[in-house]
Amino acid sequence: MENNTIINAAGGTRVRYGLLHNHTENSLRDSAMSVERLVMRAKELGAPALALTDHGVMTGYINFMQSCEENGIKPILGVEFYVEEENEGRKHLIVMAKNKEGFQALIKAVSATSLRTYNGYPRAHKKLLMEFFGPGTTGHGNVIATSACAGGVLASIVLANRSIEEDIVALRKEQERYTPPDSQSYKTNLAKRNALESEQKELSAQIAALKKAASKGTKALLKRAETGKDETKRLAARAAYEAAEKEKAEAAVKLEEAKAVSEKNAADLKIIKSHIAADEKESAKWMQMERRIQAIQGNHIDDQSLNDRLIKEGEWYDRLFGHGDFYIELQNHGIEIEKEVYSKLAWLSDWLDIPVVAANDAHIPDRKADSVLARAIVQSTRFQYQHWYAPEPWDWEMYLKDDKELFESLCQIIPEDKAMEAMENVGRVADACNFTLEEGNHYPKFEPPDGSTPEEYLRRMAYEGIKKRYPDGNFSDYDRLEHELNVICSMGYADYHCIVEDFLRYARAAGKLDLDNPHERDLALSFDIERIEKYTGGRVGEYVGPGRGSAAGSLVCYLIGITNIDPLEYGLLFERFLNPDRVSMPDIDCDIETEIRPYVIEYVKHKYGQDSVCGIMTRGAQKGKAALITGAKTYALKLGYDSMHFMGLEKEIAKKMVELAGNELDLNIGAIADDFTATNIDKKTGEKTERRVEGLKTSFAKNKDALEIIHFAMCVEGVVTQFGQHAAGVIITDGKPVDDYVPLILSNKEIMMTSCDMGQAEGIGLLKIDFLGLKNLTVTSNTLKEVYRDTGRAIDIDRIPMDDEAVYREIFAKANTNGIFQFESDGMKNMLKGFRPESIFDLTLLVAMYRPGPLQFLGDIIEVKSGKKQAVYLTPELKPILQNTYGSITYQEQVQEIFRELAGYSLGQADLVRRAMSKKKEKLLKAEREAFINGDLERGIAGCKANGISEEIANTIFDEVMDFSKYAFNKSHAACYAVVAYQTAWLKYHYPLQYMCAVLNSTDFDGIPKLCSDLNRMGITLKGPDVNISRQGFSIYDGKIYFGLGCIKGMGTATGYIEEERRRNGMYCSIGDFMKRTLASSKIYDAFVKTGAFDQFCTNRKALLALAGEYAKGVKAIKDDHKKLAAAEDGIKQGRIRQRLMEKLKKMEGITADETVCDNTFGNLKQERDLLGNYVSGHPLDLYPAPRKCKASIASDILSYQNGSRIRIIGIVQNYREKNRKSDGKRMAFFDMVDTSGAIPACCFTKAYAEYGHLLEEDAIVLIEGKVMADERDGQDEPEIKISVDKVSEVQPEKDVILIYDSDPDTWQRLTFNRIKPYISQDGNPAQVYFSLFGELRETDLRLNPVIVKDRPVPCAIQQMRL
Repeated sequence: MENNTIINAAGGTRVRYGLLHNHTENSLRDSAMSVERLVMRAKELGAPALALTDHGVMTGYINFMQSCEENGIKPILGVEFYVEEENEGRKHLIVMAKNKEGFQALIKAVSATSLRTYNGYPRAHKKLLMEFFGPGTTGHGNVIATSACAGGVLASIVLANRSIEEDIVALRKEQERYTPPDSQSYKTNLAKRNALESEQKELSAQIAALKKAASKGTKALLKRAETGKDETKRLAARAAYEAAEKEKAEAAVKLEEAKAVSEKNAADLKIIKSHIAADEKESAKWMQMERRIQAIQGNHIDDQSLNDRLIKEGEWYDRLFGHGDFYIELQNHGIEIEKEVYSKLAWLSDWLDIPVVAANDAHIPDRKADSVLARAIVQSTRFQYQHWYAPEPWDWEMYLKDDKELFESLCQIIPEDKAMEAMENVGRVADACNFTLEEGNHYPKFEPPDGSTPEEYLRRMAYEGIKKRYPDGNFSDYDRLEHELNVICSMGYADYHCIVEDFLRYARAAGKLDLDNPHERDLALSFDIERIEKYTGGRVGEYVGPGRGSAAGSLVCYLIGITNIDPLEYGLLFERFLNPDRVSMPDIDCDIETEIRPYVIEYVKHKYGQDSVCGIMTRGAQKGKAALITGAKTYALKLGYDSMHFMGLEKEIAKKMVELAGNELDLNIGAIADDFTATNIDKKTGEKTERRVEGLKTSFAKNKDALEIIHFAMCVEGVVTQFGQHAAGVIITDGKPVDDYVPLILSNKEIMMTSCDMGQAEGIGLLKIDFLGLKNLTVTSNTLKEVYRDTGRAIDIDRIPMDDEAVYREIFAKANTNGIFQFESDGMKNMLKGFRPESIFDLTLLVAMYRPGPLQFLGDIIEVKSGKKQAVYLTPELKPILQNTYGSITYQEQVQEIFRELAGYSLGQADLVRRAMSKKKEKLLKAEREAFINGDLERGIAGCKANGISEEIANTIFDEVMDFSKYAFNKSHAACYAVVAYQTAWLKYHYPLQYMCAVLNSTDFDGIPKLCSDLNRMGITLKGPDVNISRQGFSIYDGKIYFGLGCIKGMGTATGYIEEERRRNGMYCSIGDFMKRTLASSKIYDAFVKTGAFDQFCTNRKALLALAGEYAKGVKAIKDDHKKLAAAEDGIKQGRIRQRLMEKLKKMEGITADETVCDNTFGNLKQERDLLGNYVSGHPLDLYPAPRKCKASIASDILSYQNGSRIRIIGIVQNYREKNRKSDGKRMAFFDMVDTSGAIPACCFTKAYAEYGHLLEEDAIVLIEGKVMADERDGQDEPEIKISVDKVSEVQPEKDVILIYDSDPDTWQRLTFNRIKPYISQDGNPAQVYFSLFGELRETDLRLNPVIVKDRPVPCAIQQMRL
């Protein structure tokens, strides 16, 4: 290739051969470029070939292959491996597939490296590379490899010394933080210490001498001076005594002075020693760094050794891949080290005759600022948003360069002829790589147990199923059955149906086993279905759902047991499930009880091979709010703030986003960033109107930070930043390992999954099955077991009457649907109240309609159902199709039936039209409109006009079908879920105790309060945990539901052994007996006390909490003795330990609580709520005046009051929060007023807050006066009722009064008050005093422990009085 061919490419083509070494968003958080954008940019440059080489993964390869094919570009599949030997660090290596064999080796190698993922990076090593690409392997000669970038397998050797130098510089910089051993400050402090220590030594001797002098005895001199007979001697003695005293005084003064100096020196010495210690600590770190530096310096390689090592490594890789299939890659982005690296690698190329090839390691499509910014943003999301990855000059060079740009950049660092060779070799690589994805299916094969073919086995099961499903012999639709069987078998799906029937049969049988029982768990893992069925015969439970999705429309699926609803009864269509005119595979999704689901997957692995089954990857993209959060965090980092700095502003923008989009679940920043036109549809008339809406940018035009956050978010919106695992999807192959067909990737749950999503896996011929875990099946099964235990009645939930009027009336029409599948939300409840369903078909309709589109038509449907309005049909032929949905097109199946009945389409043809409508294929729909009206003889379609329907009406019907097809729902799926909903409602109505217990066991902690309200309404008592009754989960005892020990917040499985100990050795006799037998932790003891689990032994929880420390100490001592006993070998020693242990156990059993301590009932209830999710043993408001005494209403009644009604309510303040009014910054408060009937939102605006705000706080019990405020919002059928607060009053609890009898106030002050002082307690009862001399009753501020009445230190009594 001539130079001018590169510089002036003919025909405007800027890339002659292709583009190698390119990264996309699949190189997680290192590129923001999508596969599609990569391909489009290559097309813009005229590149005939393009390589995809993401870091360590091949998760974009299917999109890449398809996109290249669509754009006429030759795809080259590859990956950039991370190669790591021991502690040498990650080095890069590019490997690309030349053909099918190379692709097979490549995906096997990628899968293997995924198993060696560390810190998010899949890692290869030389042994692994040799296993897949070395001489004699499938991959050898069938892949092309390059040495990659400046971090590559060869470049890293060139940079070995530079790396050492960089490491030393970094260590020296870190070393500067520490004090070296020869620092001047350290030397000075040492000298000071030595001088002070010497001075202190001298002072010590001086102080000792002065002490002796100051304490010298003078009594003898004094005695002689006072008692001597000789006056001269007395005077001499006196003089000597005075002199001695003077010397003592002088010595004492000097002693104090010396002590003061010594104390000061000691203080100075302490400080100096601390400085020395700090210096020595710093010096030790300095020396540690120095040793590391010296060790690294020892690794320095001389030039000759470096060359030898480089040559050896180049030869190894040349042998590994085969001479001519390993290339030395050359690139230049203006990084300083690249000139050194690539000039040396160019030399190596000549020395070893290894060809060079040019690439640019592209991470961005072009040099546009937003392309660079988008990559910087995703890079900054690494490692929990620690810092901003500010783009360097070379980051602007990592784009898809044309030949001229790439050639000129290479010529800056290597000779022109070498650069020319590298450019030419791009063509050699592109010519050598010719892999294309092969079409074909890799489905597993089913081997019938009787040796027949899958087709024969399926047919036999279907006909045998007629007797089971229709025992009365009323089945006659053999034509449909034969049609379905013929379609299934002719399309090759008999194996598929047999496989699903087989593992669902296992699920139904194994689900009835007690998987906590080791024997039965082993039986489940034997995977012997017949043996399990025999063992579990007669047991109850529902472990497989009635169906899911369009498979419920198949009569064959119903007859063989895949589904459990009759498609003939529900009017479901087979062609919605399996259309012979459609090439895509049908879906048979399965709802399976959550506990048996993992065993079902293990059964499938056992049957079809461990390596033939794996999970499915999902892509986590930055969408809507996620992109906005990323934008806010990274923008904050860019400005030098903490990543959370702009989160308040982010919430404000997010709120505006939801307002503009109208749908919180589907936010698209790009669609609402600029001003746009919105279409409104009138709910009553259906009339459409358009209005201009200000977008996000206009809304925040005056806020620079907001605009930047929006800009950042738009840069990364849609970018994939993580891979996840599909919650239910499983791939099953034809017995070969999955990675024979697709590379695998390791999930964060350490599970291997496909490197493609669900749709792509199906597209390359893999069988995908959804094993959905449905907790409602757990609820249903547990209810059926409990009913059987309590009543002996074995209920087959699939055979209950589906027309129970009481169930529809009491559960659905009254919206008592907490715990009812699909109907728990407030929106669903509002819909139920308006619709008042009366049949399973009504429930099916509501399941289908509860979505943003169809809901707008619900009002009309309700009016038709109630008889207020007649359904209008454009032509009589529509009535039988639409009458069950009250004249509305609701189901996708209705679209098919309209085309069949009115225009003569086959159901298969009609299904294709339905799909075209949902995907808005305008060209196809134009032709279908013509066929619908006038017919299509070639396809055997008569058309509406042939059936007597006018062209005008036919056009109108087509338009309406087009409009409704956007919202139409799969009737088969809706019917299945309506059946599950009805089954759960039937159980709730007929077996409320057992059902609610099961629901509680399947509810998370936050859902308990709502269910407790349901229990109160249903008259079911919920008791708190009890150590002698409660089980691990919620359980039924004596007609009541008991809180499970493991359901206490923070307990979980930690309490499981407590129930087991009780089962083995009997009830606990006391708290001491409990602690002795269980040696429960302090956490368990504390939780059990606070939740009342010990109330049967002692109701004074405050007194029990006071014993926590004593019990904890005793438990520790006993556990220590157990350890000593286990370690002791001497029999005598063991005996002593056992004796000591028995004494401690006996002592623990004898611990008793001081029940005279005054308990705090309100505090106890708050602790209950915190640990149980709700008040259980009582309610705080039980301690306060009843609402009628305060002339107050209850929350549940207020919800039905008219707007503006005056109200009073006494309740607990919860979810309390304060805000500043935007206009003036004044404070206001928002909270829920909670009473025993429920909760209602309250708003205390600025005026009321200024006067009463001090009374409001979380858990305050107050009396509120105000008015009802109906808050109407868009999208809500009914206004939200709130309270606007006008006044807040304190409320005092009602307690029995302790009445003290006394004679007069004087006696009270002198005697009586002192006697009652020990009984004063803030948690006590109010006290009054009765003075008998005056016949007068007086109030006091005292609160007394009620035990005073028992002890009677003064005359007193409890009076049943109210404050």
